[in-house]
Amino acid sequence: MTLLFDSSTHCLEISDNVQITAWQQSETVRIPGNRWQVYLNQICLETVLPWLQEKFSNQVTPVLPIAQPAFWDLVNGFALTLGETRLVLIPSDAIDRLEFRVPQEWIDIPSWVADYYLAIEVDLDEQWINIWGYTTHQVLKASENYDVGDRAYWLEGSTLITDLNVLWVMHHLATEPTRAPVTALSQVPIDEAERWLDRLGTAMLPRLELPFVEWGALMQQDNWRQQLYERRQPINLSLAANLNPPAISPFTTLSRWLQNEFETGWQAIESLMGSSPELAFGLREEATSGAIARRVKQIVIRAPEQIHTVLLLLLLTTEAEGRLAVRVRLLPNGGETLLPPHLELSLLSAESAEILQSVQTRSQDNSIQLRRFRCTVGTQFRLQIALGTAIVVEDFVV
Repeated sequence: MTLLFDSSTHCLEISDNVQITAWQQSETVRIPGNRWQVYLNQICLETVLPWLQEKFSNQVTPVLPIAQPAFWDLVNGFALTLGETRLVLIPSDAIDRLEFRVPQEWIDIPSWVADYYLAIEVDLDEQWINIWGYTTHQVLKASENYDVGDRAYWLEGSTLITDLNVLWVMHHLATEPTRAPVTALSQVPIDEAERWLDRLGTAMLPRLELPFVEWGALMQQDNWRQQLYERRQPINLSLAANLNPPAISPFTTLSRWLQNEFETGWQAIESLMGSSPELAFGLREEATSGAIARRVKQIVIRAPEQIHTVLLLLLLTTEAEGRLAVRVRLLPNGGETLLPPHLELSLLSAESAEILQSVQTRSQDNSIQLRRFRCTVGTQFRLQIALGTAIVVEDFVV
């Protein structure tokens, strides 16, 4: 079998159908914040797998852990086999390529270890996937770059091999080992497993709830992993679907803003200052407000009678004990002086969709804002912008 990649084929187009199907699959996940990870993985699987199967006569297959939304609710990434070679694909929507991060499970659970780890960039705005580099288990393990905060091994992006043809040459010649030795994990006693499953069933980030030796031991056993899937399923799947209107946007992680990492679509306030005198006046105060992070995003509201574009502005301030204070405003887009009447801005609980606070425009409002609220690390919330039956939703986690 000859494995040759033309450099132009590293970029794969994401079809509209794949995006729609992937989002529907993500709605089966109970915790809204985890749906974005499910969404990215489903898109990656449904785009890359058919491409590889077309190239290699269906010799490429998904392997355990089974690639499914319930698994991606727990761990990012999935494994494929190509002949005797195992690949692990790690999708991300980060566009800077400064580093490649691989969850510890893929490195230190013996039955999950792969030969090669592929870095996948998912660009939903341009609707393509880019396989931008790869490395081996041996290199990741030997690097000793390990982040205890999110339990991930990492490499600088510049150290990855970008030519996928080299992957095949290395494998074919077998000149270097691809896998490093991994310590075996113990079996989980039944009573301990039951206790852990009760605890993890509703946890936001279950992979960080237990020490890794316990978590890894639980995850390596198919029966315990399946039971955890079942305990984390939504009680009412129709409710999960109703919490996600059609115009839903990417999940936004506010803690990344503190490191100057911003998701696609969130712009610096200063970049919009020149749009109009009225907007510049409204934004100038926010640009000097003392917030440690501030970003604005254009929101398109497709009402039956007319399409409106408004600006969603978030300002973050740090407080004691690691809390963040969040201030949210809506402003007219450049060229407009007023917001449309009866436009409603609401803060919702991410899990129950309960409206925590809400404000609505009157006939002559040039901005509206929510009362400032505070969040601890890991808090999830949802902002909803509604005009009649048109609804746009943005999900956040601190």
